[in-house]
Amino acid sequence: MASVANRLADGAAEDWFIAMGTSMRPTVRAVQRVHLRPVRATETLLDEVVLVRVDGRWWLHRVVEERSSRVLVAGQRHGQRMDIAVRGGRSSHSPAFAPAGT
Repeated sequence: MASVANRLADGAAEDWFIAMGTSMRPTVRAVQRVHLRPVRATETLLDEVVLVRVDGRWWLHRVVEERSSRVLVAGQRHGQRMDIAVRGGRSSHSPAFAPAGT
């Protein structure tokens, strides 16, 4: 996932990766191909599934709450929640990438 996120952050319009976990089942199944694109600065992310990096680890989770520059994401199966910055400066959290075609 890191190589896909790097290509998107470097300007690629879209890319693919294979989801390996089960935290987003049934929306995203394990070993399902996921088509991603960078998040647009003005788009609403609420209820979208996004790829985010938190403390060096990549997660494909649903946005359950949205504020101006931060979102709260949660896994579908276990409900793990993470509050992350998706727009603006970099920290241990990276900008989000949303499924292409949305």
